[in-house]
Amino acid sequence: MKVNAELQLNRFRIGVCLFFSFFIVSRVMGDATLAPSFEEEVLPILSENCFHCHGPDGGQRKAGLRLDLFSEASQILKSGARAIVPGKPQESALVSRIHSSDRDELMPPADSDKSLTEEQKRILNRWVESGAEYEVHWAYRPIKTVAVPIPNGEGMTRNPIDAFVLAGLEREGVAPSAEASRYELIKRLYYDLWGLLPRPSKVTEFVSDDDPKAYERLVAQLMDSEHFGERWGRHWLDKARYADSDGYEKDNPRPNAWKYRDWVIRAINNDLPFDQFTVEQLAGDLLPDASDSQKLATAFHRQTLTNTEGGTDREQWRVAAVMDRTETTGSVWLGLTVGCARCHTHKYDPISHHEYYQMYAYFNNGDETRTKIAKSVSAVQIHQALKPDYDRQWDALSSEIDRQVKQLEPGRLEWEASLKARIEEGEEDDLLEALKTALMSEGEDRTDKQKVTILEFYHKQDPALVSLRQTAAELKKTEPVSPYLDVRVVTQRREDSRQTHVLERGEFTKPQDEVLPGVLAVLPPIEPREGSDVGDRLDFARWLVRADNPLTPRVIVNHIWSNL
Repeated sequence: MKVNAELQLNRFRIGVCLFFSFFIVSRVMGDATLAPSFEEEVLPILSENCFHCHGPDGGQRKAGLRLDLFSEASQILKSGARAIVPGKPQESALVSRIHSSDRDELMPPADSDKSLTEEQKRILNRWVESGAEYEVHWAYRPIKTVAVPIPNGEGMTRNPIDAFVLAGLEREGVAPSAEASRYELIKRLYYDLWGLLPRPSKVTEFVSDDDPKAYERLVAQLMDSEHFGERWGRHWLDKARYADSDGYEKDNPRPNAWKYRDWVIRAINNDLPFDQFTVEQLAGDLLPDASDSQKLATAFHRQTLTNTEGGTDREQWRVAAVMDRTETTGSVWLGLTVGCARCHTHKYDPISHHEYYQMYAYFNNGDETRTKIAKSVSAVQIHQALKPDYDRQWDALSSEIDRQVKQLEPGRLEWEASLKARIEEGEEDDLLEALKTALMSEGEDRTDKQKVTILEFYHKQDPALVSLRQTAAELKKTEPVSPYLDVRVVTQRREDSRQTHVLERGEFTKPQDEVLPGVLAVLPPIEPREGSDVGDRLDFARWLVRADNPLTPRVIVNHIWSNL
């Protein structure tokens, strides 16, 4: 029995070993037949070892070969070969060169301090053999609805986000944290929604509230407060590079910049839809019958630095401002460092030098201007209530002054002749020299300024007119203050529109090819709205928040998550 038991145990061990050996071999053989992931396996190899000489940088490119785009990598080279022939590694120069034993043919070159491992060579070989598919980075792919997972601990889920988080923890073998206490919850809510600590009385009230809906009710209360817009407005104002001064050495103040700050806070508290929030800030002035509020929103792009140093080239700093607007829009809405492409095609993101200036063209005809913006609704109402009565008093007083001046006019020449005579006889030594000189000047020798000097002195001789003017001066002090502020915004240039050119290395004095407004080729195309031959900022803003643009929603969601 003992021998048989040992025999059976050995057979079992052999069987297990054979099973796992077969399983491992079959997995390896199976993997060998699968196409490698371009993004996870192939692209890192090419980027690290090949793109320096055969990538997007035209200035560094060797042999006219570009490997980061399939259309370029599959073209016939000067040698007559193709770097990549999909499905045919034996005809692909890329494969033959990485396996070459000839030092002059080997890629990467022997003197480049780069080399491929045997595993990396096999990956490239399998990739070409399987069709050499170039996958678009996941961020540029359309957004798809994903089924909500059903984790084992589904009793802990209260919404779809919980389900995704819990499923992720289960995959990693991590147990979820214990549910937060009421003290922790109210602190987190106040930090996230107000950026402030709760008052002790509010903590006591929340902790002692047994209502199952107490948490939801607290969330609603915090979001209904003005403090919610102030807290979340701060994050947006950082992205808008908000400032109350111009920057650079002079750093002149921007006294009314706060109107844009208040617009942001109000928009968040009013739950302005994000697409409208976007369009108004980038192109509010171009909306049909644009309101003062929509024009004010364009101050998003007034926040750029302004150089007022003496001797600066105005065009240079205008171009710098337009570049800043282009690059800020790219980073805030698209999450892309488009600024690299100002001088050259981007080395990592699919943004060409040409495409940068296509985006730049949307902003190139937006100029900084001033617009009248109401201080507040109440200020306008008060002004409307007080101004009519003031205007009536002012008009009546002005009419009486005009009447009095007309009555004095017939005697002016006689008075002037008499005064001149007294001056000649030395009877008026105490008169100002400027008045004396004016009176003694004749005909064409008397300047306009001298005429005014004489007239003002003449009017001061009449007590009634002097009294009326004193009354007018006092009345002027009571004039209702204008309820409007001059605010710097951005408006579209209507005449003498600028042409946009690619700028060599971003230098404004070195224009090259002319370009029209356009967007990145890796993203959905854009079409000007009906009735427009060339797109403008309004078309571009609407394109940013279009349903088929995959970047904006991904980027904005991450903005929000990063601040929670």
